Amino acid sequence: AAAHAAAAPVIGAVVPPAADPVSLETAAGFSARGVEHTGVAALAVEELGRAGLGVSESAASYTTGDMQAAATYMIARG
Repeated sequence: AAAHAAAAPVIGAVVPPAADPVSLETAAGFSARGVEHTGVAALAVEELGRAGLGVSESAASYTTGDMQAAATYMIARG
């Protein structure tokens, strides 16, 4: 997330265009794409964080199940 935040100004800013209309329009388009990319990247980082939490919850669930199974085995074994 920090890398995305650090790159946002570089991605969103474009070198000043020449004075002709085509260059101005192209620069505005590139700037808009950079801003759009920054927004999508922020959403992706958020989704990645949620996925990581899901994996952690699954790991905890599997650990609990394995511990219960081991305890049951030990009780049955005597």
